[in-house]
Amino acid sequence: MVSGRWKDYLAFNRLERTGAAVLLVFCLIAGWLRAHWDQYFPSHEWEITEIVPDKSTQIENDYAGWANEEEGAEVQNTRRKAAGSAFGECLNSLINANDISLQMWQDIGFSTKQAQAMIKYRDAMGGFKSLADLERSFLMNAERIDALKPWLIFPENQETMEPATQAPHEINPVETLVLELNNADSIALLNVRGIGPFYAGKIVELRRKLGGFHSHDQLMELWKMDEEKLEAIRAQTTIDPQLIRKINVNEASEDALKQHPEISRHVARLIVNYRAQHGNYQSIEDLKKLDLMTSELYLKLEPYIEVQ
Repeated sequence: MVSGRWKDYLAFNRLERTGAAVLLVFCLIAGWLRAHWDQYFPSHEWEITEIVPDKSTQIENDYAGWANEEEGAEVQNTRRKAAGSAFGECLNSLINANDISLQMWQDIGFSTKQAQAMIKYRDAMGGFKSLADLERSFLMNAERIDALKPWLIFPENQETMEPATQAPHEINPVETLVLELNNADSIALLNVRGIGPFYAGKIVELRRKLGGFHSHDQLMELWKMDEEKLEAIRAQTTIDPQLIRKINVNEASEDALKQHPEISRHVARLIVNYRAQHGNYQSIEDLKKLDLMTSELYLKLEPYIEVQ
């Protein structure tokens, strides 16, 4: 009776014998891997060391830029004197910021391209009128400004800075150039003080899109145009409204109308739909009957619209 029970406990069916065999194989593999792991898969000990920068790289970093804030006062003073000496025969000489030549900019540490950029920036502004104009240049940082400030004078304060050193001279009036904005090309616009290559191109581009200018105030739509630049341009240019290219609302298609910067797609569609429903426009004031035509929009469109 007892021996029969033991046989029941020790007897395995075919499935159980297969499972036991597989388990035994896995145990043997695990034991072998544990015994031989270090032999076939050696471990690596990583040594953490301090990264020391290359000496030449450190030197370049120390002297990058015009002046380092951590440098001693003696080094900074030497650099300021070196920068100032490029502007005159001696350190006590002052120079108008607008008289700095291309070579002078290079002598004080600017690359050729940077020097050329400073000249173009000066010409585009119509000359540096104050230190603030110079500070707005992306090529100028605080160190460069501090180094150059003692040696620079500007038109707005030239007389007050060195009244004793300036010999009295006779001012000869210069004939002011007057240019018509609706007819001048980009080359002619460069002759206007305050208009450089950038603004010359943008003025021509805006004029082409609008069909012409009817007011100098429209130039305020240009990027970074301010009142000071606008007044300088206004004094040297005129605008002839007769040269404006106008749109005949009785013939223009929706696609043609929406090409104008002041006419949105919805307004262009309304203009065409009104014409289709009510016939040709009898006067420009008929545009006021459109739902989206505000007083402000009408005043903007009036110089560019005609009825024929």
